[in-house]
Amino acid sequence: DAQALAGSSFEPALLLLLLASAPSGALEVGGVMTLRACLVLLTLHGASAITQVFHRPKAAQPMSRAEALARLAEHQGRRLGERAEGLDGGFQEAWLLDVEDPVEQVHIAPGRPGEAVVTWMTSQRGASNVVHYSAEGGYMLMMAEGESKVYSTQICLPNSDIMSFPRLGPPNHPINMDDLTALINTSAFLPPESDSFLHLSAGESPWDAVAKTNFCVDYKNPLAYYTSPYIHTAVLTGLKPRTKYTFQPGSSQRSFSFTTPAAPGELEKPFRLGVWADVGITNISFSVMKEMLRLDPELLLTVGDLSYADGWGERWDIFGVMMEPLLATRFHLAVPGNHEITQNNGIDFTNRFPMPSSVSGSESPFMFCHESGPVYIIGTPGSYAGTEKASLQWKFVSEKLQSVNRERTPWVVVIFHTPWYNSNNCHSGEGLKHQWDMEELLQQYGVDLVFNGHIHSYERSFPVFKNSRHECGTTHIVIGDGGNYEGPATYEGSPPGWRTPQPDWSAFREAAYGPGMLTVFNSTHAEWEWHRVACVFVNQQVNSDAKYSYGGTRQSLGRTRPLSKYIWDGISGPEGGPQCATDGDISEQRFATADKVMLVRNPERCLNKAAGKPASHKAMPAPSFISLESLGGITARGKAHFSLAALAACLVFLVVVSRGRSRTRYEEALLSDAA
Repeated sequence: DAQALAGSSFEPALLLLLLASAPSGALEVGGVMTLRACLVLLTLHGASAITQVFHRPKAAQPMSRAEALARLAEHQGRRLGERAEGLDGGFQEAWLLDVEDPVEQVHIAPGRPGEAVVTWMTSQRGASNVVHYSAEGGYMLMMAEGESKVYSTQICLPNSDIMSFPRLGPPNHPINMDDLTALINTSAFLPPESDSFLHLSAGESPWDAVAKTNFCVDYKNPLAYYTSPYIHTAVLTGLKPRTKYTFQPGSSQRSFSFTTPAAPGELEKPFRLGVWADVGITNISFSVMKEMLRLDPELLLTVGDLSYADGWGERWDIFGVMMEPLLATRFHLAVPGNHEITQNNGIDFTNRFPMPSSVSGSESPFMFCHESGPVYIIGTPGSYAGTEKASLQWKFVSEKLQSVNRERTPWVVVIFHTPWYNSNNCHSGEGLKHQWDMEELLQQYGVDLVFNGHIHSYERSFPVFKNSRHECGTTHIVIGDGGNYEGPATYEGSPPGWRTPQPDWSAFREAAYGPGMLTVFNSTHAEWEWHRVACVFVNQQVNSDAKYSYGGTRQSLGRTRPLSKYIWDGISGPEGGPQCATDGDISEQRFATADKVMLVRNPERCLNKAAGKPASHKAMPAPSFISLESLGGITARGKAHFSLAALAACLVFLVVVSRGRSRTRYEEALLSDAA
């Protein structure tokens, strides 16, 4: 039973596999089961003869920084900037952000069936909460009226120098030290007798000063609190599946369009699900977003760590502005990661990105379920909440898995941030307790796919259960390669980077950057593809261990700021670009520009994935592929002779094909392209 077939061999291999796995009653010809075995051998031979990327994806156009900026302006239909709430001046200058519209950071998420939850930001109190909308081509006569709010949080920064010394950029200043100095140095506006008075002396680093108060700006400081822009939320109702709609927030000069995803159970055409995580706001983040737009998913999943604001609220505003071309044009579902939870307990995330939690019956804003097309999705906080059997998370997941109708939504996907299966020394074993508590539950109900982030690399497992390959197990995919400022997962761990040898359960791994796409064709077959956007390289122009040399003036901070440790040349990574691998990546797959695989569900063989009462997680007995009893009308000796003859013919054919093949299909594709 082949669990996965490579992308380019899909058409012939899939045909053979379907014939080989046809019910025994479908063909009443002597020797059918023997022919089935022959067809399976042919299928496996075709798949094994092709070693890596089997059909070249459409080339992603590599972008320079200037091209990225130009395309951002093109997609926004405007220049982004001066009125973008709270945007750092240096960042505006670097990215030419220039906002002309009072509405920004538009985002759309699913609500109840037939609903879309639209959020957007303004800087004006009393701005309209109304959204006008219609199906494409119609007059926007439908109207939804929502509400607005703000939230405030204490400014607390991560206990790490990564925010002041980013490993990846541009921009090379995740936090503006001049602004932090002005924030902490209350002596500039308070008298010495005030208990909130603090004088930042010459030569004292603002980062060292905030470290003295546990990396939070002192609560006594009246400037220690970030207040968001006005967050407007409205619910569009009466929407039909796979229909394009146009909407316009009342205060905006712009209109936006999105297409609703497929209704639960709908399979008239393939369903496309985009997946990414650990995104951030670097030049690579932007390029990965552009590639996701090109892939054009119906529904988008972000598996934690969105903005990397890390307590500096204005970076959420930057993220919302930068990612608006993607997040305003398709339904988006997200779960929190450690960068949402550890600073401000997820307050920024829950206010800016409302998920369908309450309509899913969840008491937590970090958990939800959603059905679309043939896919049932469960989102959870994973390791960032209780996972034992008595916990809310365990009970919610158990309840939702029991409720899945696999005749309507045969594919079950679970998303949480911290992975169980990770062969990188970075964050190794962080998800163990979660795995111990809940892996049997997911196996019992036949979860097909688990998506994670957290590790800044890409890795796909074979179907696996309890750290061993299992034909009825779950495929785990780590896709924490969205482009954030912490750099690739080659810098952390002991030793840093990938563990060697590559575990038996690990099918593909690479420390590069790019998005993923799941295309579901039917109840049994789906194609997973990952597209590399960028390889990054160690910056040879700077000492990666260099720190700031603070000379006592704010200006000296800018002059002595080191460049990031890793850089991207803007062209290395995608198909069609120069051959490359991220510096420090020792993976066997490090030069590959894509990973494509056909995922195959077999509920007849894996009863835990079948409709009805879930089966035990124990291995299913392997049925015989060759049943002589099915060769009716032939004597026992005749059956034996027939089987031997058929198998011999099959083997001879394989030998002839092997000798006649001078190169793999991948090599032939390369020669064709070169010609």
